[in-house]
Amino acid sequence: MAQWPKWDWQACGLLAGFWLLQVLISLLPIGPVENALPGATGPRQYRRNGLLAALVTLATILGLRRYGYAINKSQLWAYLPVWGACSLGAAVLLACFCAWKASRVPISQQNAATVATGRFYSFMMGRQVNPAIGKVHLKMLAIKVCQISQSVLFSCLTNFVCAD
Repeated sequence: MAQWPKWDWQACGLLAGFWLLQVLISLLPIGPVENALPGATGPRQYRRNGLLAALVTLATILGLRRYGYAINKSQLWAYLPVWGACSLGAAVLLACFCAWKASRVPISQQNAATVATGRFYSFMMGRQVNPAIGKVHLKMLAIKVCQISQSVLFSCLTNFVCAD
């Protein structure tokens, strides 16, 4: 019978470091400025630097591999459940934070499509059009982290499959 793998704090730390790297890259003043969907307070601006973030992430992984900090195939398979659990926990915490933050915003600044709906629908769709913490646009950051982590994981798995 298969057992749940033991919790690995190193795997959790690697994932947290990846998220921190993506936040720092999103704050860099590199890339053209784009307008987000306009909200009640007007449009928010964010930088379109997703390709830069992907390239810096891949360069970081290759640099770590070059200096002996590579993850081998057995480590990757052992880390996947921990990364899944950490990602799910972080997603729930981020969703609860966004819901709490949106509950403090006046109705005039909320998403017009969710003002007169139920709590569950407004929680899932997002009460705010552009939730942010300072200059960090939370929806764009979540999308960027998901897409880059998916592409990096796919490239690592492809590398291991092609190496066999």
